Amino acid sequence: MRRHPAALLICLAVTGLFTSPLLAQNTAGGWKEYSYSADGFAVSAPAAPAFTRQDQPTGTGPVETHNYAIELGHNSGVMISAAQVQSMKSDSVKTNLQNAKEGAIRAVNGKLISEHEITLQGIPGIEFEAANDQFHTRVRMYLLNKRLITMMMIAPREAAYAAGADRVFASFKLLGVAGK
Repeated sequence: MRRHPAALLICLAVTGLFTSPLLAQNTAGGWKEYSYSADGFAVSAPAAPAFTRQDQPTGTGPVETHNYAIELGHNSGVMISAAQVQSMKSDSVKTNLQNAKEGAIRAVNGKLISEHEITLQGIPGIEFEAANDQFHTRVRMYLLNKRLITMMMIAPREAAYAAGADRVFASFKLLGVAGK
């Protein structure tokens, strides 16, 4: 079975990454911008995102994935993942983003609720919403310099997204865009 970095991100969130003691964050302070130039993005959050690194086998070889979790309370929050993609099935960014979306939804036995194309700083992307029996998620994916950058807000199935999740999404910036 072929694994996609985006699918791994969703699996991490569903299996309890947001309930981990590692992520107990103090959100009493003010919001601040955190920049990760090596992974191609910057984002504002109430506390520094918790970082984890994973090496995962895929159909095209091992992929090192960097995950950044922002816990926003009530088993919900935002995760950002960056993975250097060594090879892709297609030269089409749109096709590769569709493949990543489909792999992510399939990995969690999810159902696609909606999707549309998006653009950030001139870089094409895809936004979609999906759900399964346990959670619902809104995901944005971009492919920049062969790096798949995925941002996901997640919450329990019957709960609203956490306060602050839209603010994190709105603050997100891609870095290194000039070098497309």
